[in-house]
Amino acid sequence: MRFRLPQTELDRLVPTEPQLASHCQRVAELAREIALRLDVNPQAMVVLEQAALLHHSPTALLSTVALDRLIVDVLPAGRQLRPSRPAAPIALPEDLEAVLRVFRSPSGGPQDAKIRLLAEILAVSNFLDEQLEFGAIEPQPMSAIWANLQTLRGIIGSSVLEAARKSLDAPFRPPPDYRWEFPIQALVAKNVLCALAMRHDCDIPMLSGLAGRDPVLAGKLIQSANSALYSRRSQVCSIPQALSYIGIDAGRNVLMAAAVQSLFASAKLSAIGRHCLWMARYMESLARLTGFMKAEEALLLGLVHDVGRLGTALLTAGASATYACLLKSGCPPCYIEQLLLGKDHAELGAEVLQSWHFPDYMVEAVRYHHQPADSDSTPAAALYLAEFWAESDEDLPSLCHWNAASARTGCSVESLAKADKIEASLSMMPGVA
Repeated sequence: MRFRLPQTELDRLVPTEPQLASHCQRVAELAREIALRLDVNPQAMVVLEQAALLHHSPTALLSTVALDRLIVDVLPAGRQLRPSRPAAPIALPEDLEAVLRVFRSPSGGPQDAKIRLLAEILAVSNFLDEQLEFGAIEPQPMSAIWANLQTLRGIIGSSVLEAARKSLDAPFRPPPDYRWEFPIQALVAKNVLCALAMRHDCDIPMLSGLAGRDPVLAGKLIQSANSALYSRRSQVCSIPQALSYIGIDAGRNVLMAAAVQSLFASAKLSAIGRHCLWMARYMESLARLTGFMKAEEALLLGLVHDVGRLGTALLTAGASATYACLLKSGCPPCYIEQLLLGKDHAELGAEVLQSWHFPDYMVEAVRYHHQPADSDSTPAAALYLAEFWAESDEDLPSLCHWNAASARTGCSVESLAKADKIEASLSMMPGVA
């Protein structure tokens, strides 16, 4: 007796609508995490995964008997209109069909204990993902989502509810007194960002002192000064000379961008570093276009808006493995962070910037840049729109937050497109692109 559908048959039955397909993929991964906590055996795990992928497929597609009944009952000439059958119609494995049946009708009579367990895991996983999706429409804290889950008690066994809490309710939550300790090589970058945040009275000695702390920062400055942009006949060979040539403002921007690159220097974080540089350029351009804040402040905000993503690099090995599995299944980073850490990288980033003594309005902008509807911060709204334009897919899409962000900034899709065409200062700086 087979216990799984071949991939070709499974592909014919899974939903094709993108949002529904993504939901099913996420449910499958949540179910896997809960099942691991309950020591479900590998064969049953396959059944559970396939049930999760098919749990929103129309019943008629999953049962040839149901399709026959539908045609005969609905169409007057149903028997004559019954479509011809393929040579080998898809028949669901017995356990898979049983799990889906119990999932849809949990009180439908006695069931095998194993089937019941898998159906309950599927029900909890589906409920959790639907609650998180609903949160994108009407924001709610994770504590409310877990409280809502208790309404299933009586339908879902206590062992499954407990496994869900242990595996997905912030199992890697940092303690309240947690201090962010960065690797030694990132400390210089942190100190540079802290020193330059909102400092517009920089001079060459100050910037030279900062650049001299790290050969990478010094190299970025000299690379910019020697670039074709400045068309020098003789090469710049010192930090003060480079700063004198490119200017204080450009030197400050190069140092800040290079510092962020150093923070995200590891292979698994390099893509985030590139995203931060893109956001810095775009936020500067958007500020020049709309005037929602000073362009140089918008540039800095774009550079540091995802500093909370460093938190994922500091997770334990077990947490990193769980994070990677959820990410691979299509769960957005904010979604995963809320589950595993109890807060997303926006809140983590705000905590980091607060400990670095960044201005309060920047801390708030970072804290709410994925939830602009929950704050009056215009910079947070601008960051949300910039993330949308970058197609970063860091969170589930939300019309509620989009409407709040566009209303607060006065930005339309057309203005976002226009800002993308404005040349930003970092775009002209070699080595920080």
